[in-house]
Amino acid sequence: MSDISTTSNRQLAIANTRASVPVEKRSTSVTMRKAKEAIFVFPEKPLSVLQRRLFNACVYFAQRSPELQSWVVQLSQLEPIIGYNDSSNRRYIMGELISLMKAHVIWDATVNPLDRRLSASTLLADVTHLVDQRAYEFSFSPKLREVLLNPEIWQRIDLAISQRFRSMGTAPLYEWCKRYERTGLTSRWAWEDFRHAVVGIVEEGSIYQQYKFFKSKILKRAIAEVNDLSDIDVTLREYKNGRVVEQIQFEVRRKNGARPAPEKEPEQPNSVPSVTALLEDVLRIGVTPHRAAQIINEHAPEDIRAALNHTALRDAATNKEPLNNRASFFICSLEKGYARQVSLTPGVATTGPSAPLLTDASLRESFIRSRDPLAEASFLAMALDEQANVLHDYNTSATHEQLRYNPAKNSKLAKTAFIRYLNIRLWGEPSDADIYAFHFPKAVA
Repeated sequence: MSDISTTSNRQLAIANTRASVPVEKRSTSVTMRKAKEAIFVFPEKPLSVLQRRLFNACVYFAQRSPELQSWVVQLSQLEPIIGYNDSSNRRYIMGELISLMKAHVIWDATVNPLDRRLSASTLLADVTHLVDQRAYEFSFSPKLREVLLNPEIWQRIDLAISQRFRSMGTAPLYEWCKRYERTGLTSRWAWEDFRHAVVGIVEEGSIYQQYKFFKSKILKRAIAEVNDLSDIDVTLREYKNGRVVEQIQFEVRRKNGARPAPEKEPEQPNSVPSVTALLEDVLRIGVTPHRAAQIINEHAPEDIRAALNHTALRDAATNKEPLNNRASFFICSLEKGYARQVSLTPGVATTGPSAPLLTDASLRESFIRSRDPLAEASFLAMALDEQANVLHDYNTSATHEQLRYNPAKNSKLAKTAFIRYLNIRLWGEPSDADIYAFHFPKAVA
């Protein structure tokens, strides 16, 4: 139960551990990192516009002081964040905070898509109105606190934009579509699931049992508000079985027409082969799968390729004894750096580093590598059931145990191979025109 009294035993017990969140500066950007688990929750009863704003504000203030177990927020700090200006009825805010303690929601607690888990909790665990201090104190349940303060997958939400929404369906639609801003297209959902996220559990006999009423009274208004008041435009797609709509999906575009660029990865030489091809070559000379995986993870691709070439040259030499163990010679060459001391073109002295050859293979590899960050972003933006299906398809097709990918384990080798698989699965093999336009844009223009 909530404790509104300022002299509660609980207050005295935590007096030494709680602290007010930092005072908000006017120039500070009011954005929060909202965990994916909290973006599309399924409430038992519909959440009001103010309830959603309050929950976001609580997460925002908590993230600014994540070391605390509970947080004290001044009313003067809270009201500008939630866009509430009715100073004559401030007890209403307390009532809405208490209602968040009673708001039972289901959220996806899955970290590994192969191990689906759903958790149920209230949005707030405890609320106290500090009347004399004109402040509120709140806390989250331990499990939800960990997810909210240390999200593994999250979307940055601008609370100033959220203040503009008036329809109860707009905030969940906006936050959901914002997750797919990079890919331009959300995953498909059964329309009933989206209805549940907006209006809660629908009782029998409700008009929202029928899609046409849910669309006309909730969905259309939410789409209009997002398009008019936010930084993105969304377009509804419907998927029917005959004449019955079963699934919905949204196209997402930024208002300026451009999507945010994916985070850049460190540039690599164009001649570096893919990790899968490297692994195949290392295994082919007799290295065990476990040792091959270690080599791929611990050494630079160009060093591995140089050691492979050095081993091939030594094995083909006619003026020396044949190699008894090519795998051991390769590992020794790699670890002791023998390959770096050998010119790959016998009889030709090198005076300096030579530019990589622009072969068709290297141009293709460089183009495909440029899509890898976007492929990873697309995977993270998928619904969890879609992620599980993609992972199952990939792991079924993986040619070696070391290439099978489990997101719960930190395997650079398997992750790199999986992202490359996803890259080709999403966009297919590039055409010559695509590669040419990527490498020589001025010539195309």
